[in-house]
Amino acid sequence: MSKNLCVGLAKKIVVTVIDKEMAKEVELYFFKKVDKNLYNVGYVPAENPGFVTFKLKDEMLAKYAMDLMIEQHERYLKSRYSEEAIEYYKNIKSKDEKEIINIINTENNDYMYTFRTGLSGFDISYLFENRVEAHISEFLTFHCSQETFMEEYREFFKYMRNLLIYSTYNPLRTALAISL
Repeated sequence: MSKNLCVGLAKKIVVTVIDKEMAKEVELYFFKKVDKNLYNVGYVPAENPGFVTFKLKDEMLAKYAMDLMIEQHERYLKSRYSEEAIEYYKNIKSKDEKEIINIINTENNDYMYTFRTGLSGFDISYLFENRVEAHISEFLTFHCSQETFMEEYREFFKYMRNLLIYSTYNPLRTALAISL
């Protein structure tokens, strides 16, 4: 497999389910690993399959996302783009909640590897014990690699996600995800 390895906030997650009962199981399992106060849950029934969606709450994004992005660049990423990225995030942070959310929802600055919206294929099935299809459909990344070749990534991603979560006290930490 060859894809980009990305790290950031899972803004919207879509999980394929068979029925409403399975959707409830997925929701319960998800909130054992992720802070329940971070996401709104939705269920989209379909002929078969249906979907459970987890959408990061706007008020949490506006309040904490830029701090998390800055922290990750200052403490861990330290790339050649970090200084510029930190200034970029500080500028966004200085705006009001509505402006911050608008920037997150509309701006896609590939140079900084930041607000990637409407993308599918970011697999995060590793978050769920039972084998389900789970993808990030809106991803606020603070770092993406060039093409990466990996097989058997499930355990590696669990490990990397745990490192990320325990590296910060930011309230959004359980919304952090890694995906190809």
